[in-house]
Amino acid sequence: MSIKKIARIINNLKEKPVVRYGTNPAYNPKEDYIIMPAIKYFKSSESYFFTLWHELIHFSGHEMMLNRFNSKSLKFASGDYAKEKLIAELGSSFLCHLTGIEKEIIKNQASYIKDWLEVLNNDKRLIITASSQAQMAVDYILSVCNSAVNQATDIEPFKKAS
Repeated sequence: MSIKKIARIINNLKEKPVVRYGTNPAYNPKEDYIIMPAIKYFKSSESYFFTLWHELIHFSGHEMMLNRFNSKSLKFASGDYAKEKLIAELGSSFLCHLTGIEKEIIKNQASYIKDWLEVLNNDKRLIITASSQAQMAVDYILSVCNSAVNQATDIEPFKKAS
Protein backbone atom coordinates (compact mmCIF):
# COMPACT_ATOMS: atom_id res chain seq x y z
CA MET A 1 0.00 0.00 0.00
CA SER A 2 1.32 3.42 -0.88
CA ILE A 3 0.26 5.95 1.76
CA LYS A 4 2.03 8.59 -0.35
CA LYS A 5 -0.24 7.90 -3.36
CA ILE A 6 -3.35 7.73 -1.18
CA ALA A 7 -2.52 11.05 0.48
CA ARG A 8 -1.77 12.65 -2.88
CA ILE A 9 -5.13 11.61 -4.28
CA ILE A 10 -7.06 12.79 -1.22
CA ASN A 11 -5.15 16.06 -0.84
CA ASN A 12 -5.55 16.94 -4.50
CA LEU A 13 -9.26 16.29 -4.94
CA LYS A 14 -10.84 19.07 -7.00
CA GLU A 15 -13.99 18.86 -4.94
CA LYS A 16 -13.45 18.00 -1.29
CA PRO A 17 -16.32 16.06 0.25
CA VAL A 18 -17.74 16.81 3.65
CA VAL A 19 -16.93 13.75 5.77
CA ARG A 20 -18.87 13.09 8.94
CA TYR A 21 -18.04 10.35 11.40
CA GLY A 22 -20.63 7.64 11.94
CA THR A 23 -20.99 3.91 12.37
CA ASN A 24 -22.00 2.91 8.83
CA PRO A 25 -20.10 4.13 5.77
CA ALA A 26 -22.38 5.85 3.27
CA TYR A 27 -22.75 8.73 0.85
CA ASN A 28 -25.79 10.97 1.22
CA PRO A 29 -26.44 12.40 -2.27
CA LYS A 30 -29.34 14.58 -1.17
CA GLU A 31 -27.23 16.45 1.38
CA ASP A 32 -23.88 15.72 -0.34
CA TYR A 33 -21.73 14.27 2.43
CA ILE A 34 -19.88 11.05 3.21
CA ILE A 35 -20.23 9.15 6.47
CA MET A 36 -17.14 7.18 7.53
CA PRO A 37 -16.36 5.32 10.74
CA ALA A 38 -12.98 6.11 12.27
CA ILE A 39 -10.15 4.00 10.87
CA LYS A 40 -9.83 2.09 14.17
CA TYR A 41 -13.16 0.37 13.46
CA PHE A 42 -11.86 -1.31 10.30
CA LYS A 43 -10.10 -4.65 10.09
CA SER A 44 -7.14 -2.92 8.39
CA SER A 45 -6.11 0.42 6.94
CA GLU A 46 -6.54 -1.17 3.50
CA SER A 47 -10.21 -1.90 4.29
CA TYR A 48 -10.67 1.68 5.46
CA PHE A 49 -9.26 3.16 2.24
CA PHE A 50 -11.18 0.71 0.07
CA THR A 51 -14.37 1.91 1.78
CA LEU A 52 -13.36 5.55 1.43
CA TRP A 53 -12.69 5.04 -2.31
CA HIS A 54 -16.14 3.42 -2.63
CA GLU A 55 -17.83 6.42 -1.01
CA LEU A 56 -15.74 8.88 -3.06
CA ILE A 57 -16.92 7.20 -6.26
CA HIS A 58 -20.51 7.73 -5.08
CA PHE A 59 -19.62 11.35 -4.23
CA SER A 60 -18.38 11.92 -7.79
CA GLY A 61 -21.89 11.14 -9.06
CA HIS A 62 -23.37 14.29 -7.50
CA GLU A 63 -25.18 16.63 -9.90
CA MET A 64 -22.41 19.25 -9.56
CA MET A 65 -19.84 16.70 -10.75
CA LEU A 66 -20.65 13.70 -12.98
CA ASN A 67 -24.43 13.86 -12.39
CA ARG A 68 -25.15 10.10 -12.21
CA PHE A 69 -28.04 10.24 -9.75
CA ASN A 70 -31.76 10.30 -10.41
CA SER A 71 -34.78 9.43 -8.30
CA LYS A 72 -34.46 5.73 -9.26
CA SER A 73 -30.76 5.49 -8.37
CA LEU A 74 -31.56 6.76 -4.88
CA LYS A 75 -34.26 4.14 -4.26
CA PHE A 76 -32.75 1.27 -2.26
CA ALA A 77 -32.72 -2.07 -4.08
CA SER A 78 -33.83 -0.63 -7.43
CA GLY A 79 -31.96 -1.60 -10.59
CA ASP A 80 -30.48 1.90 -10.86
CA TYR A 81 -29.39 1.74 -7.21
CA ALA A 82 -27.69 -1.59 -7.86
CA LYS A 83 -25.97 -0.12 -10.94
CA GLU A 84 -24.66 2.78 -8.84
CA LYS A 85 -23.34 0.32 -6.23
CA LEU A 86 -21.59 -1.61 -9.01
CA ILE A 87 -20.06 1.62 -10.37
CA ALA A 88 -18.78 2.51 -6.89
CA GLU A 89 -17.37 -0.97 -6.36
CA LEU A 90 -15.60 -1.02 -9.72
CA GLY A 91 -14.25 2.51 -9.23
CA SER A 92 -12.96 1.72 -5.77
CA SER A 93 -11.31 -1.40 -7.20
CA PHE A 94 -9.52 0.76 -9.77
CA LEU A 95 -8.35 3.18 -7.06
CA CYS A 96 -7.23 0.28 -4.87
CA HIS A 97 -5.13 -1.01 -7.74
CA LEU A 98 -3.59 2.42 -8.31
CA THR A 99 -2.66 2.73 -4.65
CA GLY A 100 -1.43 -0.83 -4.20
CA ILE A 101 -4.06 -2.11 -1.79
CA GLU A 102 -5.95 -4.52 -4.02
CA LYS A 103 -4.22 -7.71 -2.87
CA GLU A 104 -5.76 -7.77 0.61
CA ILE A 105 -9.32 -7.08 -0.44
CA ILE A 106 -9.66 -8.48 -3.96
CA LYS A 107 -11.67 -11.54 -2.87
CA ASN A 108 -14.24 -9.36 -1.13
CA GLN A 109 -14.44 -7.03 -4.12
CA ALA A 110 -14.91 -9.87 -6.61
CA SER A 111 -17.67 -11.39 -4.48
CA TYR A 112 -19.42 -8.04 -4.01
CA ILE A 113 -19.27 -7.22 -7.75
CA LYS A 114 -20.60 -10.71 -8.58
CA ASP A 115 -23.51 -10.17 -6.15
CA TRP A 116 -24.46 -6.86 -7.78
CA LEU A 117 -24.28 -8.39 -11.25
CA GLU A 118 -26.63 -11.14 -10.11
CA VAL A 119 -29.03 -8.54 -8.72
CA LEU A 120 -28.99 -6.96 -12.16
CA ASN A 121 -29.83 -10.29 -13.82
CA ASN A 122 -26.40 -10.65 -15.39
CA ASP A 123 -27.08 -7.96 -18.00
CA LYS A 124 -24.03 -8.45 -20.22
CA ARG A 125 -23.95 -4.79 -21.35
CA LEU A 126 -24.17 -3.50 -17.81
CA ILE A 127 -20.60 -4.40 -16.88
CA ILE A 128 -19.34 -2.35 -19.84
CA THR A 129 -21.44 0.72 -19.05
CA ALA A 130 -20.76 0.47 -15.30
CA SER A 131 -17.03 0.07 -15.93
CA SER A 132 -17.04 3.09 -18.21
CA GLN A 133 -18.84 5.20 -15.62
CA ALA A 134 -16.53 3.91 -12.89
CA GLN A 135 -13.51 4.93 -15.00
CA MET A 136 -15.01 8.40 -15.53
CA ALA A 137 -15.43 8.70 -11.75
CA VAL A 138 -11.84 7.63 -11.14
CA ASP A 139 -10.60 10.08 -13.78
CA TYR A 140 -12.64 12.81 -12.12
CA ILE A 141 -11.21 11.96 -8.71
CA LEU A 142 -7.68 11.84 -10.06
CA SER A 143 -8.29 15.05 -12.05
CA VAL A 144 -6.43 13.68 -15.04
CA CYS A 145 -7.31 12.77 -18.58
CA ASN A 146 -7.74 9.06 -19.26
CA SER A 147 -4.01 8.44 -19.55
CA ALA A 148 -2.81 4.92 -18.88
CA VAL A 149 0.72 6.22 -18.35
CA ASN A 150 -0.32 8.59 -15.55
CA GLN A 151 -2.59 6.04 -13.90
CA ALA A 152 -0.07 3.23 -13.98
CA THR A 153 2.88 5.18 -12.65
CA ASP A 154 3.34 7.67 -9.86
CA ILE A 155 0.25 9.80 -10.58
CA GLU A 156 2.43 12.63 -11.91
CA PRO A 157 -0.44 15.09 -12.57
CA PHE A 158 -0.59 15.83 -8.83
CA LYS A 159 2.58 17.94 -8.84
CA LYS A 160 1.81 21.37 -7.45
CA ALA A 161 1.62 24.14 -10.02
CA SER A 162 4.38 26.72 -9.67
